[in-house]
Amino acid sequence: MGSFAATQVNLNRGRSLLVVWSDNTRTKPLDVRNLGSAWKTREGIGIGTELSELRKKLGDFKLYGLAWDYGGTILLDSSKLSSYQGKLILRVDTAPNAAQKYPNDYKAVSGDRTFSSSNPNWKPLGIRLAEIIVVLNPSQ
Repeated sequence: MGSFAATQVNLNRGRSLLVVWSDNTRTKPLDVRNLGSAWKTREGIGIGTELSELRKKLGDFKLYGLAWDYGGTILLDSSKLSSYQGKLILRVDTAPNAAQKYPNDYKAVSGDRTFSSSNPNWKPLGIRLAEIIVVLNPSQ
């Protein structure tokens, strides 16, 4: 990805964000990330939203396996939020010690492939939404 200029914005409790600029002149924002806990999508999805709640709002969706560059990224085109495809990046992660506590489940949903959100191996891992990136100017 290379290095980009970025501006940290802290409005008030839970409303922080990081603007990543497309170049060093800081005239065109690339995306907004590191969203604080107060930010929510129209559907009420925010940092910390649990997998069961995500499935209620998104339907049964697909996501990439854990433990690699795109680990935990939700494939929005497989969900009820397909209109956000290319505009929003949602990424989940496990509870902090899940890989140690449930190594078999963790391994079963890891790696560079897609899994269904209904896969039973997700259940013990304490999956929650960990990252939201709002894409403002997608690269061509």
